[in-house]
Amino acid sequence: MIRFEKQAAKNPLLTGRGHKKDFKYHQKVVIELDSGCHVLPNKPSSTGYVNVWMDGKQYLAHRLFYISLVGEIPIGLQLDHLCRNRACVNVLHLEPTTARENTLRGVGPSAQLARKEYCLEGHPLSGENLELTKRGSRQCIACKGKYVGRAS
Repeated sequence: MIRFEKQAAKNPLLTGRGHKKDFKYHQKVVIELDSGCHVLPNKPSSTGYVNVWMDGKQYLAHRLFYISLVGEIPIGLQLDHLCRNRACVNVLHLEPTTARENTLRGVGPSAQLARKEYCLEGHPLSGENLELTKRGSRQCIACKGKYVGRAS
């Protein structure tokens, strides 16, 4: 977390004296009419994000656009692509959020498990049938009873 806070405190769009640098990427944006996403012609990386170069350093394009047009990204937060398009730099599609919230809004395994309403046996994962484990995951109480006393 300390490393992230140090990175967040330094704005790559400011000179040493606090003056704004010329951010040349605005004129290169292509607007996708069907989604409203703003994308750069740069090829996305293997993770789906677009990188841009400034002063010999590589940055994530969506972060620079947000800083340039909206302002600083609050320390401890990350930008969530509400459109689910990692290549998008449209600041209206970006929202500062916690890492946890960003993950749960996604489509990965963690998000899918968090949205499950029933266990594999069809029992509801809510109310009195729900228990939180020490690790913070949800457990079906009805199914837990089936495995108590079972030999390993």
